[in-house]
Amino acid sequence: MAQILHNAQRQRLPGHYFHQNHEIEVPEFSYVRLRERLGAGAETEIDLHAAAGIEQWVAESKWRSQRSVRPSEVQQLLAKAQLVKLDRNAEIMRLWFFSYDGFSKAAVNLMLEHGIYWSTQEDLNGLLDYLKLRRLPAL
Repeated sequence: MAQILHNAQRQRLPGHYFHQNHEIEVPEFSYVRLRERLGAGAETEIDLHAAAGIEQWVAESKWRSQRSVRPSEVQQLLAKAQLVKLDRNAEIMRLWFFSYDGFSKAAVNLMLEHGIYWSTQEDLNGLLDYLKLRRLPAL
């Protein structure tokens, strides 16, 4: 995901890879960080945080097979994003969730309700192909 954001800076990506009806405009980031800690708690680590001034991206990645993402995990992403929003005085928040094994219907509904971008293994491989990057390994 970090490689995608890094290589796609200042580009528009096809929205269908994020389950959106519009193109995704990727800004020029001042940084893209992996495994950033927001505090001392167990649920305070962000898999990916990218900053472009008032626009902040927070992304979560679930690399596991035979278990789709549940609504509680989407809620955790929303909570982490809220911490980033407050800490960075962000005006624009972009949330992106990747799951190797997909998402439960309830999780998809929650992401749609909150405007969260989401990608499956097939979507991410499509993005990697689009940007001419190496595809995901098999689990």
